[in-house]
Amino acid sequence: IPVANSIQLAVDDYNNSADAKYTIELVKEDTTGKEVEATNAYNKLVSVGVAGIVGPVITAEGLALGEASKEDMTPIVSSSTSGDNVTLNEDGTTKTNYFRTCSNDSMGGQTIAKAISSGKINVSKIAVLTNSDSDYSGGCTDSFVAQANEDNTQIVLQEKYPSTQKDFKTYIQKVISSGADAVYIPDYYETIATIVKQFKDAGFTGTFLGTDGWDGVLSVEGVDKSIFNGAYYTNTFDDRTDAVVNYTKAYKDTFNGETNMFGTMAYADTWVLIKAIEKAGTTDAQAICEALESTNYDGI
Repeated sequence: IPVANSIQLAVDDYNNSADAKYTIELVKEDTTGKEVEATNAYNKLVSVGVAGIVGPVITAEGLALGEASKEDMTPIVSSSTSGDNVTLNEDGTTKTNYFRTCSNDSMGGQTIAKAISSGKINVSKIAVLTNSDSDYSGGCTDSFVAQANEDNTQIVLQEKYPSTQKDFKTYIQKVISSGADAVYIPDYYETIATIVKQFKDAGFTGTFLGTDGWDGVLSVEGVDKSIFNGAYYTNTFDDRTDAVVNYTKAYKDTFNGETNMFGTMAYADTWVLIKAIEKAGTTDAQAICEALESTNYDGI
């Protein structure tokens, strides 16, 4: 929802600006978070002749859209499909029509692992819990573990849970029994709110480590914000900067709700795509992709 709202906000901001060269029409399709539906949504958008697409949200959808757009090469800009392979072809070359403003999973996993080995985060024994059904979670885990091993950081436990898991008692007891003083859980904020509460209820006193998917966890309905005191996670922007503060206020004023990392980055994505269309001076897909390739956008 924050993504859809933020794209709408960016389009409205552009259309209402005195410098607008075009009038942007926003067409929305719901991917429901599933690869097949993402492909169906993509085909619907292409059938009505969109100039470009902002989205999708999750890595699995991004992989699906990368495949679906091979023929028509519709310009795509995503705020959060962070899987390393999303922007790459099977032979390792870079896709020429798929762009993103977020960091990739490798960067996120490496960053938090390096913060441990450098002493910025004072922990010594790490447990890792991974969502076995999430390309995003798996990618972040792989890069974190690789960097931790390179730095000789001690990983005492690695466990995987299915996306349908609601009761994490068994996993939590394994973490506690392992002697870990920190647990790395790369997953999205709805799941994180559930897991961390259950950890706290079980008496775990260690440090929680996460990824940009955590952003928004403090706005989950009914969450006790204090359980996240002392936790660390990586993110792709700083919410204290003027650009983000102004955007967040505009979002609250317009939609009477909270935004998150996904929405914040999607607002920026929309402007990136619009500016590329302006630069291209046409709705021709190849021209817009070339404009995106050379874009240097200073925003959120």
